Amino acid sequence: MNFDGSEAAAVYRESESTSVSWSPDGSKLIVSLVNGIAVINADGSNSEVHSITDETILDINAEMHPARNLILFTAVSGQDKDIYTIDWETKEVTQLTDNDVDDTGATWSPNGSEILYV
Repeated sequence: MNFDGSEAAAVYRESESTSVSWSPDGSKLIVSLVNGIAVINADGSNSEVHSITDETILDINAEMHPARNLILFTAVSGQDKDIYTIDWETKEVTQLTDNDVDDTGATWSPNGSEILYV
């Protein structure tokens, strides 16, 4: 969709998607799903879904690293929210936070060397 609202088009139709973000080069979309993450071309073609977690966990706010194939996301399990990454090539998931408070809003620094979250 253009900034003025014209030319809107659905590129991914998943009823259980929670958020979407652009890849740094603008060629792909990263879609957060209830139990995984989808990476698709910006025109909606070549959807690749990776189920990261079981059905009890919601993956939100997925964001691609500025220079690598890492995706940063928050997973919600019950009342707890923690931050994870997934390497899109190897599909390896790494939990970055594990505590009793909600860790949300994670974002990469412009060069990808740091992560900011609240």
